[in-house]
Amino acid sequence: MHRKARLLRILACSVMGWCLTLTIPCYGQNEEPAILANVADPGRISSEEPIVKNFSAEKAARYLDTAALHWAGTHKCVSCHTDMGYLFARPALNPTLPDSGEVRAFYERYVTETWKDEPPSQGVHAVVVASGLTFNDAQTTGKLHEVTRRALDLMWKVQREDGSWQWLKCGWPPMESDEHYGVTLAALTVGMAPEKYAETEAARAGLKKVRSYLENNQPLSLHHRAMVAWASQRIHGLMSDQQRAETLEELLSLQRPDAGWSTPGLLADWKEF
Repeated sequence: MHRKARLLRILACSVMGWCLTLTIPCYGQNEEPAILANVADPGRISSEEPIVKNFSAEKAARYLDTAALHWAGTHKCVSCHTDMGYLFARPALNPTLPDSGEVRAFYERYVTETWKDEPPSQGVHAVVVASGLTFNDAQTTGKLHEVTRRALDLMWKVQREDGSWQWLKCGWPPMESDEHYGVTLAALTVGMAPEKYAETEAARAGLKKVRSYLENNQPLSLHHRAMVAWASQRIHGLMSDQQRAETLEELLSLQRPDAGWSTPGLLADWKEF
C-alpha cells in the first residue's frame, strides 16, 4: 500500500488537470524575478517554440511567476485552473528562486478585505481560495496560517445542504465542469490542512455533508474516482482500500508512452458529458 500511496501522489498533478506545457522566455541570469509592478504578458503558448535541451528550475519558476502574476493583474480574480495550481506547486521551486509572495497575498485579500463583512457570494471562489492557501501552507511553513483558517471556515459557511458548493460549469473539465470536483477538492483540502484542522467542529460538520453528497452522487468518471481516492487517503470514509487500489490500477493502465495522462481519457467513461 505504501507503493500505491506514492503512486497516487505522483499521479496527482495529472488527476487535478494540471498538465503544464511550459514555453520558457529567455531571461538573463541576473534579471530580477517578476512582480506585479513589472510583469510582462507571457504571450501565447505555441508548439513552434524551441525546446530547451536541459531542464532549468529557475526558468520554470520565472515562467510560472510571470503567468500567475499576469493573470492576477489582468483578470483580478482567483482561478482554479491557473493561480490555485500555482500556489500548490510553486513552493517546490523556492529553493531555486523564491517567489514574490504576491499571488499568495492576492488570495489572502479575498479573506481579509473582499469577504471581511460578508461571506463569499460564490461557493467556487471560497473553495479555490481555501485550497490555494491551505496547500501553500502545507508546502511552506507546515502550519495553518490564521488567514487560511478563516478561509476554511468561510468555505463551510457557503456549503449547500446537499454537501456541495455552487460551481462553475463552463464545459472545461476537469476543473470547471461539475460540482463533484468541487466537493472532492474541498475534502482533499481539509485533509491537507495542517494542525489537525479536519478535527475542528466546523470541519467535522462540513465533512459529514461531504460524505452524504458522495454517497448520493456516485463518481461518473475515472477522474471523479481518482479525486475521491486521493482525498480518501486523508479523510476516512470516502472510499475503501479495495476501491482505491482498483482506481489506481485503472489509472496506471491509461498511462501514455510519454509517462503522462490524457485528460479526455480520464473522462471517457462519463457517458453524459
